Amino acid sequence: MKKTVLLLLMVTQLYAGYAQQYSLSVNAGGNASFVKNFQSKIIYVEDFVIPDYINIDNSRQSPVNYSAPSQTKPGVGFYVDGAITRRLANHWGLSASLGVTQTVFTYDTKIGMEAVSMKSVWNGYGDSRFTYLYSKLLNVEKQFNRLSLQAGPVLNYLIAKKYSNTIIRYGSDGKAVSGYFEEKGLPRKLLIGGQLNMRYRVLKPLDGVLGAGYSFSSLYQKENTGMDVYKKSKPLQVSLGLHYRLAGL
Repeated sequence: MKKTVLLLLMVTQLYAGYAQQYSLSVNAGGNASFVKNFQSKIIYVEDFVIPDYINIDNSRQSPVNYSAPSQTKPGVGFYVDGAITRRLANHWGLSASLGVTQTVFTYDTKIGMEAVSMKSVWNGYGDSRFTYLYSKLLNVEKQFNRLSLQAGPVLNYLIAKKYSNTIIRYGSDGKAVSGYFEEKGLPRKLLIGGQLNMRYRVLKPLDGVLGAGYSFSSLYQKENTGMDVYKKSKPLQVSLGLHYRLAGL
């Protein structure tokens, strides 16, 4: 009996010591992604030689090239992650997290002398949604009573995407008659960025979180991408969410 009590006391002390040094938490919320306006290049072709072979070179007529500015608008996505924090002296800390986040935005491009809106051709044009597995590595934290600040690098790895580069128009017989092809690179797999957030303790285990993050990498690969698209497609995100401590201080 004494050995059992002694063992329980040892386990309790070890857990208490661990809880004083580390904390586990979950974070979740929404974000808005802001991408700068960029110059887009769109190629229009019609009268396909081989029906339903969707290709710029499969046209009886010469392609028409348009270069026009694209106007972007922010979209709303989400983020969710789990984090572990190592408490240091003087209310400092180091943390690491792993989770899923989204970058969502839309844009429209007006082409030709009549400034035809591409969204009027197809309403889904420009709608972009990229989902990433992301990690905040070695972020630094500082606690000020109820307020705490966190900053550090962020890595994002692309796991899902939804966007439009091609719009095809079909005739009454169901065959493709024309198409718009936007020259834009494929989405980049790995993004590197940084983030800063501010947490305020609402209840003992629960904080409200306001944050901002910026990607130093473009959303798109450089190959087959106009420089105006490549350089300006580095999203700035503003997020609002909750931080809930599962264990620890």
